[in-house]
Parts: sequence; C-alpha cells; structure tokens
Amino acid sequence: MDESRPFEIDRRSGTSLTSQVADGLRSSIVTGRYPAGSCLPTLTRLSADLGVSMNTVRAAFRQLSDEGLIVSRTGIGSIVQSIGRRGRRGHVLLVFPESKSSFYLSVMSYHLRNVLMKEGFFVNEVVVPMDANRRHVLDILELQLSKSVDLAIQIQRTPSIRRVLVDSGIPFVAFDFDCGNKIISQNCVCHICVHLDGGADDLLRHCLESGVSSVFMACAWSPCDALVQLFREAGISVVVRQFCTSEYYGQQEAVQRAGMEALQHIIVEEPHLLSGLLLFPDDDVFASGALTALTYAGWRTPEDVKVVTLSNKGAGPVYPKTLARLEVDVEAFSACAAENALAFLNRKDSPLRVDLETRYVKGESFP
Repeated sequence: MDESRPFEIDRRSGTSLTSQVADGLRSSIVTGRYPAGSCLPTLTRLSADLGVSMNTVRAAFRQLSDEGLIVSRTGIGSIVQSIGRRGRRGHVLLVFPESKSSFYLSVMSYHLRNVLMKEGFFVNEVVVPMDANRRHVLDILELQLSKSVDLAIQIQRTPSIRRVLVDSGIPFVAFDFDCGNKIISQNCVCHICVHLDGGADDLLRHCLESGVSSVFMACAWSPCDALVQLFREAGISVVVRQFCTSEYYGQQEAVQRAGMEALQHIIVEEPHLLSGLLLFPDDDVFASGALTALTYAGWRTPEDVKVVTLSNKGAGPVYPKTLARLEVDVEAFSACAAENALAFLNRKDSPLRVDLETRYVKGESFP
C-alpha cells in the first residue's frame, strides 16, 4: 500500500465507496493512525489520495460525525474524539469476507451497526479481502483483533477467518448458513445457523397437492441433502446438478452467467428434466441467470415449467410473475444476531446455538 494513503479503496468490491472510506477512517482511528485530538486529512487531500470524489469523503465524514467519532470545527477541520471520553460501553467488530454478492452482508451490517450503536457500543467493521489466488488476506483482521475488542460477529462461514477468531480467544458470535451440528469453540458465545431447507415441508405438501412427480434441483454450490431426502421419501424423483465451483465465489456476474449457461444447456440437451418442478435451492443470483435463459428460449412459467427459487426477502430474482420461493428474511436474522450479541455484552444468558429457517412462499411460478 502507498504509505501516503491511510488505506486502499477496492472498486471491485460490492461495498459502496462511501462505506469503504468511512470504514477505512474508522479503522485508522481505532488503530491509532489518527489519535484523539488530531485532525483528519482535509476533504481535498483524502479525495486525491484515495481517488474518490469530495462528495464521497464528505458523506463518510458525516457518518463518522453521527457516530461521535469526529467533530467538525470551523477553521480547524474534523477532530478525532476520544472513544473513552464518549463513554462507549464496549467495542464490537463486524467481520465479513469479501464478496460481490453483498445484499445480505450489507443489510446485516446496517442493522447490526444501528442496534449496537444505539445501545452505546462502538462498532467497527472489517472486510477480509482475497488475493489473486482467492485466498483471504488475514493481516487486517489480525491487526483489528490485536486491539481492544469485546465481541466479534462473523457473518458467513469462512474457514480461514473462523480459525483466526478461534485462535484469538476473543468472544464471537458466528452467523452461518446450513452449518451442521458442529460446536465451533469455547469462545463462540452463540452460533446462529440458518437452514436453507426451512419451509421444506410446506414445499413438499404443495408438490404433492399439485401432482408433481419429479424435481430438477439446479444448484449453484452444493445439493440440499435434506430436501433431496424429503422428496425421495415421498416418492418424488429428484435429479441434482451442481454448476458452480470455488472460482465463482464472490463473482456475482459469473454466478449469474453460470445459471444462464446451465439452463441453456438443459433446454437444448435435456429438456425432459424440466417436465416437473425446477428448483433453485441455494442461490438467487444463479437463479436469476437461469430464469433469463428460460425467458430467452420462450419457455413460459408455469405453463411450460414450474419454478421455485431461493430468495432474499425484498431482493429476490426479478421476474414478470411472482416467484414461489424459499425466502430468507435477512432483517429478521439480523435482529436475532443483534439480540444475542447484546445478551452477551450485557452479561445476560443467551443460547449457545440458535436455529433459524427460511420459509416457503407460494407464487405465480408454481400456483
């Protein structure tokens, strides 16, 4: 990194430039680059050093001012406030892996930060980047954990990041999707697990009521074994295909294109697989590309093919008809993570594990 710059901006990241500037300045304050009583660089200087507009830096300054980290003084500049003198109750670190598919990461960050800051906690965020070989660069996380951190919250299971948190000994809340039954470690104070097969019973009931006898499960990453078993035990045949590998991780456009190319192949080479129900159980971006392929090929839903997809509530795949879906309520899951984090920080009892589920919602794509 250029020593004249306090941090780097990554324009490939799914995080907005304003958030990156605010997070970088916040980290620089916490780690002592800008100590209490010092002035931050001017808008003009930061704009030039970081290669962003002055409006972006100005918006980041407003965010830090709202948090009480800096105060503006006419003729002087933006002065760093003392964290201790502001009476913060503790320091919480939000830990995210780098990702271009950032909807639920950004929603969770927003809600967790708001809840915890309203309760008087200082909240910092670190996005762990990847190098050219797609390995996570852990230096920045290790640096943040070397400071005074009362609790870390890890969003999205990433083994290398998890190992750093476990080795640090700092208490942390883990938020995972389909994480199995493993106990992480003694310093994991709450393990929140979201099951993507939640609502499976309702989906199966709908299939049986509608006379569905076969399911083609088009997976981006991995088969949903619980769903497969449930269908087969009910006498419904299931064909499962996986189309994405680790090289697609964090590459939203690549995942969407993989979905489109996968369905283009199926339509041409194996159209019989689409005679029952087409199910996308694990990735709404992948589903979005696949639905594009169906539409381009002139296939109608549900006349030609019935469709159910995974969907983040409020940000599912865009389609002319409402989609039947296994819905992930990110705001509700964020509230659960915040509630259990606050229980630990306030020295109240909280469960060591919380299981959450998606829910099945009917739509026009599978009436």
